[in-house]
Amino acid sequence: MAATKSRALSVKSVQTAQRNTYPIKAGAHIFADCFVGMEAASGYARALVAGDKCLGLATMEVDNTSGANGDLTIEVIHGEQVQMPVSAAVITSVGSQVYASDDQTAQLSSAASASKCGWVREFVNGTTCWVQLTPPELN
Repeated sequence: MAATKSRALSVKSVQTAQRNTYPIKAGAHIFADCFVGMEAASGYARALVAGDKCLGLATMEVDNTSGANGDLTIEVIHGEQVQMPVSAAVITSVGSQVYASDDQTAQLSSAASASKCGWVREFVNGTTCWVQLTPPELN
């Protein structure tokens, strides 16, 4: 289910971490620590929808619901390790590709056009994992 508010995830900074800024699509509302996608048709950033190119995680909440394309921008991180729930993850999931089906749902399945967003770096417990976020050019 898509996010309705910002969230706070634990982040491990790594040497490959990067921050990039992208123009936001008209009418988009992006929440902090949620996946940001690039809409293929327009090239603008929005809260990730399955099938979008995953740009990374939003560093802040930005509301462009009243704005035009590109009126506001969003800062996104990738290359970081982020602790988050991953649907269906188990201890043997380390090294598995992680997909996003919306702006806050990470899963191991690529079903329903889910977007590549990273890989399981470390299993914590339950379905909680450290996920290495991959840069957009690899998604």
